[in-house]
This record gives sequence, C-alpha cells and structure tokens, in this order.
Amino acid sequence: MGGQLYESELLFNKSIDLIDGEMTKINNGEWRLLEELIEKKNEQESRINDANIAQPPLFAIQVALAASLVSWNIYPSFIISHSAGDEAAAFVAGRLSLKETV
Repeated sequence: MGGQLYESELLFNKSIDLIDGEMTKINNGEWRLLEELIEKKNEQESRINDANIAQPPLFAIQVALAASLVSWNIYPSFIISHSAGDEAAAFVAGRLSLKETV
C-alpha cells in the first residue's frame, strides 16, 4: 500500500518519513508506520487488518498524496472527508498541524 509511490516520488517519500517519525514518538516505538506500510509482509505477519494499525497508514498515504499533488501544482478546490479521513482532511486544509493531527 503506497510502496511504489514511496519508492518513486521524493516528496511522497519525505512526507511518509516525517509522519513515521511523529507516529513513532507518540507510540513509543511500539510499531513503525514504514514497517506496516512499505515493507512487504505475508498475511500472517501483517497487522494491517487491525484498525489501530490500519488507520495511521491510510492517514499517511492521504497526506503524502495531497502533498505530492500540490507539488505538481494540482490544488484541491474543496476537501471532503468521512470518518478516519477527517484528520487528514483537516491537516491538508491547514486546520491542524502535523503534530496535532498525529
């Protein structure tokens, strides 16, 4: 999930790394975003079906993708979100800082 963009798009990569650093601080290194998001795991090792693990990578991809689009001069006219996407939308809209959002 997001692995190809992480490997090919520098800003996407930097955004994911930044979010990974913030999330690692908050969860005291209990798990790493990059491990769940980028590293290839088999079904038995992956915890992506656990909502506590799945939602942070989704947030990270949404934020990194938005940053990449803006870097390509593609700006949203409006932002719509639902449920777990609310935090990413608030961050992308400039309503929350990364630290507040994570």
